[in-house]
Amino acid sequence: MSVKLKIHPLLLQSTGGQEIVDVRGQTVGECLRDFQTRFPGAGIFYKDKKDKLRNFVGVFLNHRSIYPQGLDHPVRDGDELLLLIVVGGG
Repeated sequence: MSVKLKIHPLLLQSTGGQEIVDVRGQTVGECLRDFQTRFPGAGIFYKDKKDKLRNFVGVFLNHRSIYPQGLDHPVRDGDELLLLIVVGGG
């Protein structure tokens, strides 16, 4: 099953400039783990908590917010995930 993952501009250095990556998995979490395995420099998961995304990561499935409750949400072939990085400052 192939799902398109759109990458936030702040992570493009980790993907070699790829803005969209095909990821595989049956759930949102599996797709994101596939991405992290292929692009470890992205650092979207905590190193000591493999099932927890970092606080600054946002995930959308087909234009709807899915995180934090949705890592177990199933995906279908052709779905689209959007990976956002939340930036704050003052």
